[in-house]
Amino acid sequence: MGNYKDAMMEQLADKGNGNNYYIDSFEMAKRVFAEQLTSTLEVAAKARAGEVLVSSAVKDLTSPSEIRFKDRGVHQLKGVPKRWRLYRVEH
Repeated sequence: MGNYKDAMMEQLADKGNGNNYYIDSFEMAKRVFAEQLTSTLEVAAKARAGEVLVSSAVKDLTSPSEIRFKDRGVHQLKGVPKRWRLYRVEH
């Protein structure tokens, strides 16, 4: 199959509705499914109905922008060694 070109990855991302990853090695698959997926699911599980939560990393990456965030405090996530500050995305 080989590596996809950037244009193909962009087309796939345009049709997606969440996280997407390019996995080209066992190490990357382990990182995505064993490490990152766990924390993503934990953040989603902390959200209330109709709420979108993000980590401070996502908040920092979107600054400066018109997106506003409300601090939801520091949370311990299962399978993650340190506590994370989570933010609610404001409409």
